[in-house]
Amino acid sequence: MKFRKISAILLIAALLTGCAGKNAGSIAQSEASSEEASASVSLSEIEGDEKTRSENSAVSGDEVQVSEKVEKILQEMTLEEKIAQMIMPSVRNEDNESAASLTTLTANAKSAVQKYGFGGYIFFAPNCEDTYKLAKLTQEMQRAACSEDSEVQLPLLMAVDQEGGIVSRLKEGTSTPGNMALAASGDTKMALETGDIIGSELAAVGLNVDFAPVMDVNSNPENPIIGLRSFSDDAETAAKYGTEFIKGIEQNEVSTALKHFPGHGDTDTDSHTGLPRIEKTEEELEKNELIPFEAGIAAGTDMIMTAHIQFPEIETEEYVSKSTGEKINIPATLSHKILTELLREKMGYKGIIVTDSMVMDAIKDHFGDMDAARLAINAGADILLMPGNIATSTGVDYLDKYIKDIAEMVEKGEIAEERINASVSRILALKEEKGMLDEVESYRDLTDKEISSFAEEARKIVGSDEHKEKEEMIAEAAITLITPQREVSADYAVSSNSAVSADEAVSGNDTASENNTVSAGETVSDDYIVTGGKTVVLAPDSDILEGAKVSEIKADYGLYDKSIAGYDNVVIISVLKASKDETDKVCRLIDSAKAKGAKCLVISAGLPYDAEKYESADGIYVCYGYVKRLPNIRAALRAVYGEFTPGGVMPVKLK
Repeated sequence: MKFRKISAILLIAALLTGCAGKNAGSIAQSEASSEEASASVSLSEIEGDEKTRSENSAVSGDEVQVSEKVEKILQEMTLEEKIAQMIMPSVRNEDNESAASLTTLTANAKSAVQKYGFGGYIFFAPNCEDTYKLAKLTQEMQRAACSEDSEVQLPLLMAVDQEGGIVSRLKEGTSTPGNMALAASGDTKMALETGDIIGSELAAVGLNVDFAPVMDVNSNPENPIIGLRSFSDDAETAAKYGTEFIKGIEQNEVSTALKHFPGHGDTDTDSHTGLPRIEKTEEELEKNELIPFEAGIAAGTDMIMTAHIQFPEIETEEYVSKSTGEKINIPATLSHKILTELLREKMGYKGIIVTDSMVMDAIKDHFGDMDAARLAINAGADILLMPGNIATSTGVDYLDKYIKDIAEMVEKGEIAEERINASVSRILALKEEKGMLDEVESYRDLTDKEISSFAEEARKIVGSDEHKEKEEMIAEAAITLITPQREVSADYAVSSNSAVSADEAVSGNDTASENNTVSAGETVSDDYIVTGGKTVVLAPDSDILEGAKVSEIKADYGLYDKSIAGYDNVVIISVLKASKDETDKVCRLIDSAKAKGAKCLVISAGLPYDAEKYESADGIYVCYGYVKRLPNIRAALRAVYGEFTPGGVMPVKLK
């Protein structure tokens, strides 16, 4: 197949391929002069059509190689159609309307799919409650997008946040234990297996993009949004498990999107509700936060999602917040210096850059909608994530105006059309690589019977018995037992080369002992398990025990003595969240149980940092997940009752 340039700006580089090194490339030189780079400009001082220093070099770093097929499609598209390819609306009701989130393709939604030619859509839990309906919906949307009534006739990228663990959208699917649990297993095969389970279930329902894995290094225990979603507070560990997760997902022809670049792990602010700030230099990020992203790029990820976070030591340009009137630094999502100069030019990334949601408070509370769109595009973002939705008439009307307003900025020269062409080229190249451009007629000709058959097959795969059995096995592998004889210390952390599998632990590897945890090769004393007598399980919420075989449950920590009177064994489930700390109540329960002569065991099901506070407990079982649909607590309870020997290792440092 021949290749040629789209324009003088779109230089030849590396076509997106399925191989591990597809995103690697030589570092391109920025066209910005050193004089420009040293200038300090505040957006608040810019008027009319003037752009920021970074925006003036927005087309630098945009090296895209395309096939003749992609070039032909691009040349035939109008400006508005190209802009629409860069937009990924939600199919969830984001407005205060009576219209429900899409579970079936409504007439209005179908019209929007056909009229605008958006590049893809993102699905959320309300869209994913029923496997059969979800599979039908994705196929009906693909058929509509490729029909002769559609303006563009291109297959869709269908995305979802199926990270596993506490962020799992498919209600009937296999949730899996979550990233931190995977690292606690000490076996990277668990990450590969998990990725394969998730990837196969997404493919079964017609979703072809997973906004996962989270590659953030959870170096701040007070982080309110990452926590259990991270593999570890150790960058090398996060890189190892993350790359295996990527392989598992992508072997099912589902694209991955690493998040949140250049790192969301060292914050104490949630970008959904605020604008975080990380005071680190680029050199400091290179030693920690960027390590997992570099590994993911080498592993061939198709996408990277940006972080709505200020990095003032890297991006110095400012913007006057529309809500506070104060100057703020441009966050990574809107920063040319971070997305293009760092990610594309310095790190050599050639794939798609997708923003985090453009309606999160970090963006919408501080930036005008069109300022945010312009800055993101000029920064180097290829896909603008969910600036609106197609589930409501309000959402569709907004998206119509959104496209027109961006087109107007292009016509005024505020956004270079070459910048648009580069992004659309990447999107089309990915669709070509995945074989989607060859499936237009197949989607167009889908019959209702074929769609129903596809949905029936999905039911056999999503949440299958085989997947559920593997899920329980992975959850068991993660359970980490801390005993009084093994003091809680900072040595718990899994270093870059200290994660071990259960087999290694049995064969004599002493890493588990060094980390003060019981390994799979050790015999657990009866002192640390329930062997008989009357047992009560105390939890902050009895619903988290759904599916667990527990006969006596009390969900009120406030009852203290009354809760545990007359029991031989007291099992307390502790759920530490950054937003809610009830460890003092758990400590009082432990003391009360011990005073009554009861054996007291604690299951740490939330952030594992609470384990360091329960020194008087007879044993602490860390399971890394508390949501009721997850297998984590069930696995921990099986360990408490001595059904298996825990062999997990701590993936984070404790004080």
